[in-house]
Amino acid sequence: MEIKKLKDICTAIIDCPHSTPEWKTEGIPVIRNYNLINGNIDMKNLSFVDEETYNSRVKRAKPEEGDIIISREAPMGVVGIVPSNFKCCLGQRLVLLKINKEEYDPVYILNVLMSNYVQTQIHRVDKTGSIVSNLNIPDLENLDLPIIKEKQIEKGELLKIINDNILLNNKIIDELHKLGDQLYNYWFTQYGYNNNGVFFSKKCKREIPNNWSELNITELCELKKGYEPGSNNYNEKEFEGSYEFYRVSDLDNKNPVFISQPNSLIGKVDYDEVLISFDGTVGRVATGYRGIFSTGIKKAVPVKKSINNGLLYFLFRSEYVRKTIEKYASGSVIKHASSSIPYIYVPYDEDSFTKFSMIINPLFKQIVKCKEENEKLYDYYTFILPLLINGQIKLED
Repeated sequence: MEIKKLKDICTAIIDCPHSTPEWKTEGIPVIRNYNLINGNIDMKNLSFVDEETYNSRVKRAKPEEGDIIISREAPMGVVGIVPSNFKCCLGQRLVLLKINKEEYDPVYILNVLMSNYVQTQIHRVDKTGSIVSNLNIPDLENLDLPIIKEKQIEKGELLKIINDNILLNNKIIDELHKLGDQLYNYWFTQYGYNNNGVFFSKKCKREIPNNWSELNITELCELKKGYEPGSNNYNEKEFEGSYEFYRVSDLDNKNPVFISQPNSLIGKVDYDEVLISFDGTVGRVATGYRGIFSTGIKKAVPVKKSINNGLLYFLFRSEYVRKTIEKYASGSVIKHASSSIPYIYVPYDEDSFTKFSMIINPLFKQIVKCKEENEKLYDYYTFILPLLINGQIKLED
């Protein structure tokens, strides 16, 4: 193994234009910080510019297949690799790395950049180890990368297989979400199977089938409160007897801290239970968590036999419930949405809820299964990555 400076691995390191373009609803994609996730470019929330703006932003260099994009700040050091046949340009605070492909495999270098060895340098770029908010170009150019030239392609391919399986599971989850949302909408918004007529419910604020009840959300599920140990008791690393602790931000991008076991285990969640954020960014819905959740989150637990976690998951994902939570949340800066609970009314029919619970639960369980598989794949990735980089694992010829 040898240590190489990043500038010696690249044919060019190009800073992005330091300007905000005029955004378009369609056109040529602009990669922004939040599009860089676990070495990939997330295509679900792209911004766009027109051809003229694109040309002005790629004067110094066009992003091409195998180029690596790295963020200079907010957050620093996140990376993604440009896929084939993908025309794009860079937003602010990003840098384009053109890898010397004659000597180095871009996928292998991408994973080296994601390793703790490099990420630690990114967050401690001066000798004192202080945390900085901006990674400047000279610091970026002089990052030390541990390189073993032999079998770079094979190592990159092995790591790519793990990544591709995670992406496939994410795609399956996205499709299952779309299907589940459509099924819930058909059953409880359109009432496509209902032939008994409707009436306007003042509590539900919409038409619902005749002979259905109007129940507050608390009559369908118990909204259990979370736990807050205080930020002084957060630990970045896992320790013996610790619990993963989830905050509202973790419901979008799981990055928990670790805490000691609470005395009463208030806020405990298991993997197939449903969490909803009621503080901060309100209305987030999640499953696939095991540990302790914060006071900004509530756990929905069914209180009727006709209801299971699968039904609750898609009920809280429904447009009506999310908008009600947002509408009645209080606070101008940080939102608090517990005040919305008395206003969340749901049309209810025991037979319909029982049937839908049976239909939706296999779909919900598959979502949970994909999330669990992804965690195992990611754990394997974080285990094997340093071993491949430092040569402790040798691939056979």
